[in-house]
Amino acid sequence: MLQKIILFLLLASNAHAWSVTGGFTDVLAPAKFYIPAAGCADTITGSNWDIYATDPVSACVNGTVIKKGVLTFDDTNTCTSNTATTGCAFTTLQLPGTYNGSRVDAKLLFTSTDTTNAHTIIWTISTKCTTPTTSNNGSTDNPATLNAAQSMTYTCAASEVSASLRQVSQTSVTMTGCSAGDLLHIRIGRDISDTATTSMNFVGLELTIYQNL
Repeated sequence: MLQKIILFLLLASNAHAWSVTGGFTDVLAPAKFYIPAAGCADTITGSNWDIYATDPVSACVNGTVIKKGVLTFDDTNTCTSNTATTGCAFTTLQLPGTYNGSRVDAKLLFTSTDTTNAHTIIWTISTKCTTPTTSNNGSTDNPATLNAAQSMTYTCAASEVSASLRQVSQTSVTMTGCSAGDLLHIRIGRDISDTATTSMNFVGLELTIYQNL
């Protein structure tokens, strides 16, 4: 099996924000992280996310000129509660020391063969932070609850293309209890209360983290 690899792409982390009216400010440009779902070597796949044994499963997608790894979420396992042990995928990264304690945005990329007009595809995202410490006042790295899940809904159009790359977004992901330097635990999942009836291939997640000097 492939070794687990998490790729972080940090863009413009030291560039100052610019506006036509205000010029340079003391607010850093947002840091962007892209976390791919999986990797693929020949026919061997490996998840870049932490998953349970049943669902989702990593898979290779063999295109005409592109091979990539995905996580396939089926249409039977939902991930909407703190105790869900299938239908969920997890990853962890450390918030920058310049994180300003406010806004984080998310974009989730996936492919689907569902082309039925007005069918909905619902993804969920939830978070939890734990605080590292050098003394005795840290927080547990085994939290019992997550921040409330937020739903990201994609609605198929009449001209939908099968197996097309699609995107859903969440502006201002709930970050209650999170501070600069914390470990940010992220869980994404499928809410099968949607009207789509096929499996979905999760491709990757982009996070935009806002930060100050």
